[in-house]
Amino acid sequence: PPRIIYVSGAGKVEVKKGYSVTLECKADGNPVPNITWTRKNNNLPGGEYSYSGNSLTVRHTNRHSAGIYLCVANNMVGSSAAASIALHVL
Repeated sequence: PPRIIYVSGAGKVEVKKGYSVTLECKADGNPVPNITWTRKNNNLPGGEYSYSGNSLTVRHTNRHSAGIYLCVANNMVGSSAAASIALHVL
C-alpha cells in the first residue's frame, strides 16, 4: 500500500496575501502511487473539486485560499494514504 513520506511545512504552511504558494506531497509504494488533492469543505481555489499531481500551486492567495488541503496517495494496492496541510494566509 502507499505511504506518504513528505508534506510541505510538516502540515502547516503560511503565505502572505497576494503571493503564490506551492503545496507538496510525496508518497512511495509499489506501484508508484498517484497523488490527488482536494480541499476540506470547499473546492480548490481554481474552482475544481480535485487536482492530480505531486504539488498544488495556489496563486494570488487571499483569505478565501486559506483552509485544509488534503493529499491522497492511491496505487490501487491496499488502502490509500492521506495527509493534510493547513494553509494560513497572512
